[in-house]
Amino acid sequence: MYDLHSILIQLKKEDTPLHGVMVRCVRCFYQWLDPTLWEGSALFELWAQELELIYGDLRQRLSPNAKTDAGSLGDRFGFDTPPELPRLLQSIQTFYSVLIKLIAWNTLRGATPEPPLTELLSGRAFVNRGIRNFCGDDWYIWPLDIWDPALETQCEELRACLESFDTCPEGSTLSPDSLSRIYETVVPPALRHALGEYYTPGWLAERTLQNAVSASGQQAGDLRFLDPACGSGVFLIQALRMIRADTPQGPPLSDQVAGFDLHPLAVLTAKVNYLAVIACQPLPEAGLFLPIYRYDALNIPILRGDTLVIDTGCGLACDVPLSLCRQAVKMHPDPEEFLSMPEARGLLTSLPPNGRLLLAGILLNRIWAFFHQKADIVMGNPPWVNWEYLFPRYRAGSQHLWEEYGLLQVKGPRLGFSKEDVSTLFTCAALDRFLVPSGHLSFILRQATFRSAQNGAGFRRFHLDGPGLDFRVLEVEDLGRIRPFDGICTPVALVLIQRDARHVFPVPYRHWQAKPGFRRAVRSPDATIASVLPFVRMENMTAAPAHREDPGSVWVSAPNGLAPVLDALLGSNPYQARTGVFTGGANAVYQLQILERTGNALRVTNLAEKARRKAPAVTAELEPTCVYPLIQGSDLSQWSVRSRAWLLCPHTAETKIYPLAEADLRQDLPLTYAYLTRFRDLLETRKGFAGWERAIQGRYFYALLRVGPYTFSRYKVAWRYIARSFITAVIAPMQDPYLGETLPLPNEKVVYVGTDCREEAYYLCGILSSAPVRCCVTCYMNPTSISAHVLDKLHIPAFDPADSRHLSIAALCEEGHRTSDPRCQDAVRQQLDRAVAALYGLTSADLDTVRSMLEKI
Repeated sequence: MYDLHSILIQLKKEDTPLHGVMVRCVRCFYQWLDPTLWEGSALFELWAQELELIYGDLRQRLSPNAKTDAGSLGDRFGFDTPPELPRLLQSIQTFYSVLIKLIAWNTLRGATPEPPLTELLSGRAFVNRGIRNFCGDDWYIWPLDIWDPALETQCEELRACLESFDTCPEGSTLSPDSLSRIYETVVPPALRHALGEYYTPGWLAERTLQNAVSASGQQAGDLRFLDPACGSGVFLIQALRMIRADTPQGPPLSDQVAGFDLHPLAVLTAKVNYLAVIACQPLPEAGLFLPIYRYDALNIPILRGDTLVIDTGCGLACDVPLSLCRQAVKMHPDPEEFLSMPEARGLLTSLPPNGRLLLAGILLNRIWAFFHQKADIVMGNPPWVNWEYLFPRYRAGSQHLWEEYGLLQVKGPRLGFSKEDVSTLFTCAALDRFLVPSGHLSFILRQATFRSAQNGAGFRRFHLDGPGLDFRVLEVEDLGRIRPFDGICTPVALVLIQRDARHVFPVPYRHWQAKPGFRRAVRSPDATIASVLPFVRMENMTAAPAHREDPGSVWVSAPNGLAPVLDALLGSNPYQARTGVFTGGANAVYQLQILERTGNALRVTNLAEKARRKAPAVTAELEPTCVYPLIQGSDLSQWSVRSRAWLLCPHTAETKIYPLAEADLRQDLPLTYAYLTRFRDLLETRKGFAGWERAIQGRYFYALLRVGPYTFSRYKVAWRYIARSFITAVIAPMQDPYLGETLPLPNEKVVYVGTDCREEAYYLCGILSSAPVRCCVTCYMNPTSISAHVLDKLHIPAFDPADSRHLSIAALCEEGHRTSDPRCQDAVRQQLDRAVAALYGLTSADLDTVRSMLEKI
């Protein structure tokens, strides 16, 4: 077997032979992928359709706004001029497919003599070795349609270079992360991150499976496993190894472990990993059929009478007779054999021969997966994408499922703000379609599934309306504080679910805390769950709904001893939190730096450099009427507010969500109107306006979002939206050097409650700043985003100016804002904690309990 660790090192280092071969191969593939050479090719048009289904608009996703720089990527691969990024991606993926086919062949001990490259790349060499469906039904065999001497030379050079790595010790096995790490090295991070491609580390997949097998009460060798979004196959490898550990002398594995994925390159990688695990055992006499299929687990084929309607994902749908499907399941034909069957002769006749074979391969994969046996354990890491951001054609195919399962609890205008994630739908579909009755599902999900008021409420009913199916969450392991995925800040959780069981509370809920050495342990290429757990501290808790009468409300997780405190603090209140002003994606226009004031005009420059969506930097004059100090999330700390920039806001408390009329702007504020008009094209194409808000943008090209009378409240009790801890401060009128006394305005990264009463603002801030309330909020907040909904669960008495307790809390909080001495602030904090505890009827022992928990966090 090749020494994959050495291969990985050489791919990373620019002065090594293998890196040089990679660069030359990618440039060669890029040259031959020139669209002018393939103009009118049905094959490439179909490939483009599938890429669009998987990634959406590639040009947009790989644009400079997505932090992808064609120049630097071109330099990496030795291009003289910046390459076209979608075409570069296809070239890199083609190289990777050739590389792992060569690695796959090398895993088959005794695979000599070396076959011609054309047989190896087409998959024919693997068929001759008894592996019947390794490859051949993907787009990456396009070089065989040309097989120019230059292409052949580059591929042969790669094979020759790899032979120098054939030094791995006998008995070595492929690490679950090996091919994932190679892919992450071959495909530059800027491209992968723009496409949302991340891989699950092997130790985490192992833990996910351990939980499911343990809950089943059976041995792994007696169970069937399925990963419906298998990616590179890391969960499949772990399942195969668990089975082999249970039955070391057992029969050859057939379809006991299966995987689906929509991406052909992921399917190919999973097959290589699958082969590497079972290569040490003899193949069956009938040959090996790998149960890993190109299959869309959401948009599945539809049964209509005696026909199966299959969407190929390439813009074509085919009606396949059920009788033909049954033959395909029984015989496992290759695409050529399939098309030669009498009932298949009318399929795909409009395509050229190579296109017919490729699409036949896709049809076969859809058929095999559709009729695959249900599993005892469904495992994996489903895709995390807000459903509103899915490619429209893909979203349309699965949209009906949201209502069929009863997952969309938001109706009317609020639907435009829904943050439902496709992973929730995917989980429900997997429970319904792929799991045996009373089977177990073990997934890695976004923690927001249980902690967000904006999504997951339908899922938290634990019932699927259409199939009438109940399910129970048996346990949750919260990994939100350890960030197991490199480059991803999204908090995640391991979730174990049993199908056909009624849900009950409380739910065992374990928080993972990293000990010293954790990061080093998980970065080891050979990390296992056994090597990682010594660096983890588990906090055993239980979870229950924040509102006991509403099972769909967000979950609160806490130690059992904290339950009486939470009962006193949870409830409702009369306050409504809002998010700050949102530019809709035009910070570069509305965020300003004031250079000077001359008379009744401000000379300003727009802050274009740091904005995600670029705009030309300009210097202009504006009337001060619509300019305010800007408060960003980073400007807030506990009891402290600063401003480092200014915001142009052409709205008023009277106009509310609508800005000043264009005629009024033109007449009364001509400088401001002239400035905004300079950016009209950019402002009209902003993508931050959703649903009914687009009508406002169409009428007022310069409109902002999240503006109302509350925006201009004199006082605002505010906290950061993006934060790992809940800290609050009062935003009060401030003295600005250019504007005089004025109201600061927060942006969308700040959440606040507005009021015109100073005492009420400091009272509310004092309540929220206290240890009991901060502890309560920590028990249910998302650890990296604290939305406006965080306030909804708290019992907060309305401010009463006649209540001395309320006035005392307000006075203490205001005193904390006035001092910057840490010792004085700490003394105020101690007094404030006691005052708030007394308001809620909490004891000093209760106060010690919540302080202890906050210290642990």
